[in-house]
Amino acid sequence: MLAEEKGNSSRQLVSFYNGGMIMKKKIPKASGKRCMETMGWLVTVGKDEGEISLLHPFSGVHIELPHQSTIKNYHTHYQTGDLWTYFHKAVLSASPSETSDYVLMVIEGGVKFLSYWRPGNLRWTRIINKSPHVAHRDVIHFDGKFYAVDWRGQVLVCDIESNHTQVVAQLAREYDGEELYIVLGTLFIVVSRCWVKMHYK
Repeated sequence: MLAEEKGNSSRQLVSFYNGGMIMKKKIPKASGKRCMETMGWLVTVGKDEGEISLLHPFSGVHIELPHQSTIKNYHTHYQTGDLWTYFHKAVLSASPSETSDYVLMVIEGGVKFLSYWRPGNLRWTRIINKSPHVAHRDVIHFDGKFYAVDWRGQVLVCDIESNHTQVVAQLAREYDGEELYIVLGTLFIVVSRCWVKMHYK
């Protein structure tokens, strides 16, 4: 989904599987909100109050989620200062269209912690990482588990029963400013993208 155009209530949906086909659709409940896509659903975040919901763009099914203020230490130094961008990424373990047994994992806050929500919970639950400076760069759901990569190049598997992570791989970091992403397919791999600053005299 592309960003909302000013003065236009329609959103543009892009398919990478059909030659980049673009479809325009009016989604009133997504108007004026930031949207993150996962498994065909949208995680919407309001600009003003920071309200969060799961929204299916075609059926219109709307699931209200706990406010981000229910996250641990939200009112301390972990805030980004912008309710709209407090969540960096959101990933579902399964589609709410198919089952009520699913988990929504997010990268949140200025330090980029991992927190999750499951149906019936009244608040978000934070995954515990031993490092005081976590900065998770990406997270996916693969083969029944959530995997994340942090700024140090550690690939972590998340245990939502114990709320802890376990390191399953350590990647070499070659450059400052290097960003890490997890690419999902039959297997998943971690790729890096390096931003190089050029200095001229």
